[in-house]
Amino acid sequence: MRTVDLSQASPFHLHGVGPSYTMKLAICGIETIGELVGFDDLEKLSADSTIPFMVLRRIRLKARSMVNNEVIRYAPFERLSRSPMYLDIETTLRSRIVWLIGYMTDGEMTQLYADDYDEEKRILSEFCATLKEHREHVLVTWSSFDTRVLYERLRLHGLTGSSRLIFSMAHMDLRLDLRRSFIFPTRGYGLKRIGSYLKYPFRNPDLDGLHVAMEYERRVLSGEPLHRRFFEYNEDDVMSLPYILDWAERADCERCTLGDYYEL
Repeated sequence: MRTVDLSQASPFHLHGVGPSYTMKLAICGIETIGELVGFDDLEKLSADSTIPFMVLRRIRLKARSMVNNEVIRYAPFERLSRSPMYLDIETTLRSRIVWLIGYMTDGEMTQLYADDYDEEKRILSEFCATLKEHREHVLVTWSSFDTRVLYERLRLHGLTGSSRLIFSMAHMDLRLDLRRSFIFPTRGYGLKRIGSYLKYPFRNPDLDGLHVAMEYERRVLSGEPLHRRFFEYNEDDVMSLPYILDWAERADCERCTLGDYYEL
């Protein structure tokens, strides 16, 4: 297999750099990722390219991260001050039905499963009963998708009190917090990309959310049992959250200065 020299690739290959920024950099003589890494006078480049200085600084750090295959600490990572509840949901296509709610508190993994569409309200009610018992916890999800969809589905079922509980609890969007604090040498900040880079052992790396949603809908129509690996997919999405959070809190140590590198 031929090894790709990222330093000779176009900045267009960096996550967050589109055609406009690529063209502006090229006009200023920056045509490769390596040239961007080696360019020192960012203030001049910002003025010449009209790319905001802080945006340009982050792009160059991303370039360094990709070329060196290392994580860069960009800003302090805010640690949790309360006990976490890790959460991930599975939905049908277009997020119409929540059919699996996976959550973990105090190291214990729980999954609430709707065997058909009519059981959605039951698992939502069961989950909200658990939330009331853990209302002082911090909900930790990979993005705001899970809480937003739960809120919408609870309101649709007339469970307005429970829907308010979702947004009254403290919430950590782990993906957003990681993006604020660390620059990864990955093409995006998807859970599987970041988790795999940090060597979390996903059991079914061939699966994705679309595949899982389609398989559940096919199973409902056919009446067949859902294969165990689709439950494993959800379990891994939940259990990878504390794995990644632990890494972030360990990496954000006082002896490290902003811009330091982390070898994994």
